[in-house]
Amino acid sequence: MSFRRCSHWLTSSSEAISGTSEYQLSQWHGFYHLRRLRADQRSVSMPVFKSMVHAFVCSRIDYCNSLLIGLPKSRLAPLQSVLNAAARLIARIPRFSYISTFMTEQLQWLPLSARTHFKIIFFVYKAFLGFSPSYLCKLIMRPLSAISDRPLRSLDRNDLFVPSSRACTSQQCAFASAGPFLWNCLPVKIRAQILSSSLSSTPRLLKSFLFLGLIALEGAFD
Repeated sequence: MSFRRCSHWLTSSSEAISGTSEYQLSQWHGFYHLRRLRADQRSVSMPVFKSMVHAFVCSRIDYCNSLLIGLPKSRLAPLQSVLNAAARLIARIPRFSYISTFMTEQLQWLPLSARTHFKIIFFVYKAFLGFSPSYLCKLIMRPLSAISDRPLRSLDRNDLFVPSSRACTSQQCAFASAGPFLWNCLPVKIRAQILSSSLSSTPRLLKSFLFLGLIALEGAFD
């Protein structure tokens, strides 16, 4: 049985998005808007055109992208190709040209998998401090000793409890498991800096770490 939530299909099976049609539809919408934006490229300045691409293309890809956690790269490739095409359109370079350096250094865009990690970790940060809804805050727990009421040393490192799950992908990719797992993958110093930062400056700090430590989280759910 399936039901609709946030314009995405959530199924009772092991997948968070129902079939490849959702990816193909998102890819089609992305390229459709890029073709329309190409006609206006020479009529506006580069900063304005960049904002237009972000509003019509990147924002659609980032919408509910936390549901993509744990999916293989082959399933993320259609959406990543839209991001690559958007960056090439902004840079005004030919199709199939190398674009990764321009995306990271000039546009400051994270790859799709890292964008997913960014959103989930930011959700964990808000739940950690009690800024998220109660149903998310209840999923973020600190580890305690199983034989006494004394706190563990992991509390000093701001570790979170990762519940044990079976081999089922849907359980491993649930927020209760994936969120604390990605949070614990962050270095202790980064966690302390994030928790001591303001809510407005935390996204920039977290994004800068993901640019530097992207390899550490890239294979977390492979």
